[in-house]
Amino acid sequence: MASTGNVASMFTVKSRTRLAQGVVMKLQNVCASKTMTLLGAYANSLGCPREFFFFPLLAIIANFMGSNTCVRINERWTEPSILWMVVCAGKGQSKSPAARILRKGILDYEAELQAEFLEQNPDATHDDLPRLTVNHFSFEKLHQVMKRNNGTVMGFFDDITLLYESIQYSSKSSMDREIFLSLNTGESWESDVQSGSSVIQNTCFNLVGFVHPKYVVELLSEDDVDGFNDRQLFSCPAEVNAYPDELVPIPEDTPTLKELYKIVDERHNRQTEYTIQGDARREAMKYLRELVDRRTEITDDENRSGVLSKAKGQFLRLAMVIQVLDSVIQHMYATNQKTIDDKGEIDWCSSNISSVSVQRAMRVMNYLIAQKFALMPPAKTTQHRAI
Repeated sequence: MASTGNVASMFTVKSRTRLAQGVVMKLQNVCASKTMTLLGAYANSLGCPREFFFFPLLAIIANFMGSNTCVRINERWTEPSILWMVVCAGKGQSKSPAARILRKGILDYEAELQAEFLEQNPDATHDDLPRLTVNHFSFEKLHQVMKRNNGTVMGFFDDITLLYESIQYSSKSSMDREIFLSLNTGESWESDVQSGSSVIQNTCFNLVGFVHPKYVVELLSEDDVDGFNDRQLFSCPAEVNAYPDELVPIPEDTPTLKELYKIVDERHNRQTEYTIQGDARREAMKYLRELVDRRTEITDDENRSGVLSKAKGQFLRLAMVIQVLDSVIQHMYATNQKTIDDKGEIDWCSSNISSVSVQRAMRVMNYLIAQKFALMPPAKTTQHRAI
């Protein structure tokens, strides 16, 4: 990663990493039992933290929910199905093997979609094929890919510093950076093309990345003037040191990630609006007020204030995605994946977000805020509340 002028010493990196790793969140308090089973199946096969799968899966599931999906709070406030998740871990912690498993499910499903597309369009060229993920791109090419895919594609980076380098804040790349930041909102995107202009009405660009904590510590040492850091959610889980003979093969009854992605995609192939009603809404509104109060208490730390401001929408997105992830995995275990080939209506995933999903999202959001604060420079004021 090119230097930004904030080169952290190894002492700083290690101390902040330890602080982040010391933030504890019990996954069983934020996941349904079958979700825990699936996470354990994949993580135990590598000897890595379950967070290596949980947090990327949230962004991947959000991506397959697509540009047709949102959570509605009121007449004027909706949040899209977009999460930018970055997992921080040092060398030798099985980041790359975990990334390969997650990506393989995407590529396997992509291959199936491309085969179906070629059957229906035998004269199609390589550029015409549907794409589910990108890991390097020009913004012109990204627009073309998203235009063909109903405004949706996932950025998946084994090493997210490659992305950071390509959109560093500079006069040369400031327009690309502005476009990139707007993709976190799900807004429309108009791009000039040879024939005139091309418009994507709704965008859905989710992001998964793995990175060494050093780069995140340096990134979060910068003044976040345009909200680039606020839009990303970082998890720096404690290390797992497993012996080779402790690794466990993935059980045969474990749902494949390809089929998980496929079911979510097919469930959201039409306009889908999630809502929060009743007790769940009261709990959500109370938590949103708490975030506002916490932000108000911070008087001279704009970076921390920005984190809490952006957290309101991220919490709502998490509640929606967590409910879908838990529901689909439970459904797959319960039916032994028989619904994979069912093209009919699927009514097992309610569009009304439950109190349980809201509570799980609150815990996840508190954890992610604490993670980011731990990786940032020490607070300029003691007025913010500890989590």
